[in-house]
Amino acid sequence: MQDIYGKRLLIIDDESQMCYLLKLIFGGAGADVFTVTDGNQGLDILEEQSPDLVLLDIMMPGMDGLETCRRIRKISSVPVIMLTVLSREEDIVRGLRAGADDYVTKPFDRDLLVDRVASALGRVSMNCWGVSRNLYFDGYLKIDPVLKQVWVRDQRIELNCTEHRFLTYLVQHAGKERTYNQILKYVWGEAAVNNNNYVHSYIWRLRSKLEEDPSSPHYLISGKSNSYMFALQGKSQPA
Repeated sequence: MQDIYGKRLLIIDDESQMCYLLKLIFGGAGADVFTVTDGNQGLDILEEQSPDLVLLDIMMPGMDGLETCRRIRKISSVPVIMLTVLSREEDIVRGLRAGADDYVTKPFDRDLLVDRVASALGRVSMNCWGVSRNLYFDGYLKIDPVLKQVWVRDQRIELNCTEHRFLTYLVQHAGKERTYNQILKYVWGEAAVNNNNYVHSYIWRLRSKLEEDPSSPHYLISGKSNSYMFALQGKSQPA
């Protein structure tokens, strides 16, 4: 697939056979694949090779995938897809809140996994911010689509590409409720429809980064029925 060909993928999984299988799948699609069997090695390769995407197992000895993902997020906005046998809703939420962009369970369908990887890479190759060009600023929160930067009280806030797309989509429709499925289609694509955990987890992440009090949000407001809305503050204008 065009979105995968020539990309650099990092596989972090303690099962050598799984690493071998994933290398066959994505190497066959034209990707340059690096495989490691623990989180610390993965962080080293991340800094050395600057991969375009990370496929990350959760259940690994030593530093597990959740902690590895948290550490990745401290240094990089690279797309991360959790690939794990853990399939409960609470496991998915934990993975997304740790900073993963997507979550795929084992055993996986090969075509589905390839599509999810291609979609994640495609979101990065597109403008994470959509088509917006105007600055949003209200004295507390500043969003600059041109510079692709967000500030809270003049302090730069790091967002990954998925967080940027989510936030910008709501800001572009400021004052209007967006349903979960509208958000899912825009941010993750048709395949993510009805995966409401994605929406809840990323709202939680954005509120924790942007809101003065995440438990009493002023910007990212829950709608009346399965929806969220970006609420303009004062005389501010949408980006």
